[in-house]
Amino acid sequence: MGWKVVAGSILVVALALIGFFAKAYFVKPPDVAVPSVVWETMSGAERKLTQSQLKLGGIERKWGMREQHDLVIDQRPAPGAKLPPGSTVVLVIGIGKTEVPDLRGMFAGDAIASLRNAALALGETTRVAGPPDQHNRVMMMYPRPGDEVGKDARVNLSIGE
Repeated sequence: MGWKVVAGSILVVALALIGFFAKAYFVKPPDVAVPSVVWETMSGAERKLTQSQLKLGGIERKWGMREQHDLVIDQRPAPGAKLPPGSTVVLVIGIGKTEVPDLRGMFAGDAIASLRNAALALGETTRVAGPPDQHNRVMMMYPRPGDEVGKDARVNLSIGE
């Protein structure tokens, strides 16, 4: 009778181990809902994805409105979609546009300060011949005044000699 108890115990342990490994390898966890991360910063969006057991799968950039700069403006898959834990979500980050100010006639230092105030950067500067009253003033610029460009875009200036 002792061997029957031992054999029964081994059988019970073997079935328990088979059940444990079968669950671990063959039963997948339930899907999770993709949270909405639109209008979040990238770090906020990544935090929400991590809390939902999802990962950042990539980043794309797209022109948007000024107030959308550096914010999530779209995501794939859409909010509410069901995915297995550990799946990835692609974020589309907005590049806000800003209008190029008219710098023509301004002194070079004032023009550079105006660029910074408009969230733009100084591009190439060239010196061009001009009348004496245009010395050290912006004579031409590209992009043109009023053009809409992405924030941090470079503006090239031609400055009178």
